[in-house]
Amino acid sequence: MSSAHKALVRRFLDEIHNQGNLAAAEEFIHPDHVRHTNQTTGGSRDFHGIEGFRRAVGAFRQAFSAVHFTADGLFADGDVVVLRWTFHGTHTGEFNGVPATGRRVTSSGVDIFRMADGKIVERWAYDDGSLMRQLTGPAPARPA
Repeated sequence: MSSAHKALVRRFLDEIHNQGNLAAAEEFIHPDHVRHTNQTTGGSRDFHGIEGFRRAVGAFRQAFSAVHFTADGLFADGDVVVLRWTFHGTHTGEFNGVPATGRRVTSSGVDIFRMADGKIVERWAYDDGSLMRQLTGPAPARPA
């Protein structure tokens, strides 16, 4: 079953996060879904259920354009899948109180998924904490 869980997470990353197909949420997200975060992006970003998932991902996609997540590593054991990822995007909308900066950003992290009934029922999200620093720090130097 681990290979099926890995395939689901890979499709989830592509269809939901990269393509922005939030209409497909029920295909991937269990009704009892809970997402836990390490809160390095500022404030609590935990959410529950399919609609909570849609709201959170929708808000993220409104804050960032040219969103692309890359799977840097994907590991599975039983009902648990671990995804190491890199995110690239452009900050074109408000995010956690920070108005759009137009900056191109990159961050990385690890998500741990627990699967039930062929869907993601629980998810722990850990990022490297660099996203907010990129949005609030000094503007990057322009090449001469």
